[in-house]
Amino acid sequence: MSALSMRATSRIPPHVTNHVQYGSRPTALAVYLHHIQLIPYKRVSDMIEVLYQHSISTVTLANMVKRAKQEKTCGIRCVVC
Repeated sequence: MSALSMRATSRIPPHVTNHVQYGSRPTALAVYLHHIQLIPYKRVSDMIEVLYQHSISTVTLANMVKRAKQEKTCGIRCVVC
């Protein structure tokens, strides 16, 4: 059996709860653009799609901001609190 036909599997880490997970940098960018630059969620979504060829919903952006407020993570705390 060739290496190309083999299938590798592993367990999903417990902290991964959705199909798509965004790290701290995309979250920080979204929070910064929305709270500091005062750009509406729809325009942030459009901007991310143009710059990174990745579509992200306005609901996802709102959830990122909400989680950042709750977690008060370093760097983001100064922006949203």
